[in-house]
Amino acid sequence: MPSSIVNNLNTQKVVPGFRDNFFSYTLPIQNFFRAGIPFQFIMKIKPIIVVSALFITMGFTSPFSTGVLIHRLIVQKESKLIINGQTNVNSFQCVIPKYVGHDTLVLQEGGRSKKPLFVKGSVALQASLFDCGMQVMTNDMMNTINANEYPHIIITFISFERLPKYKLGAEKFKGVMTIFLGGTSKQFEVDCTIEAQASGLIKLNGGRKFLFSDFNLVPPQKMMGMIKTQEELNVNFNLVLRLDSDR
Repeated sequence: MPSSIVNNLNTQKVVPGFRDNFFSYTLPIQNFFRAGIPFQFIMKIKPIIVVSALFITMGFTSPFSTGVLIHRLIVQKESKLIINGQTNVNSFQCVIPKYVGHDTLVLQEGGRSKKPLFVKGSVALQASLFDCGMQVMTNDMMNTINANEYPHIIITFISFERLPKYKLGAEKFKGVMTIFLGGTSKQFEVDCTIEAQASGLIKLNGGRKFLFSDFNLVPPQKMMGMIKTQEELNVNFNLVLRLDSDR
């Protein structure tokens, strides 16, 4: 793992676990001795204090918790979305070639969840930036997804099956996310890869096959139906991320 990424990971915020909270509640026992309260009385009420501390502490965190680590990943402008499809005549590719927003992904590991969960996971890509290589095809795609009414394609990450190691070289895993397209949002499991770069940036890629009907969309047609777009689409996202070391 690049040293810049290791240093950033080590500076992420850690929330104390059971041990710190428990002793903060049992420390008042010492104050009874300082106040001159008889030893016999303290020993009678000590179990009550300890049990109360356990109940209070377990309300905040599991006894087996080792803390919660937060990773903040800032989405970079080099991120893009690629859609590949077919007609009965040829193939086509539509690309959103850059990212123009200000989203930050917030991934939480540890605590009570076994899987890394996203506290904040949305990336909004601007649909008006779609380029299908030919203006006619671009217009067809924009009309099909109703880009005027729904100007963003939104990918919302929910969880990863395990915490990425942020290594040089692609690491494969599955992620759960929702995709909002043309006014419809659907949840999917998607094959992903993540790869740390020597520059300190992180590449998060993923994709799967979808149908227009998954999003209640009708494939476009041309020349009175002589040219028909097939139902299946191959959608891939290529996100470029940077670990935020300032938080």
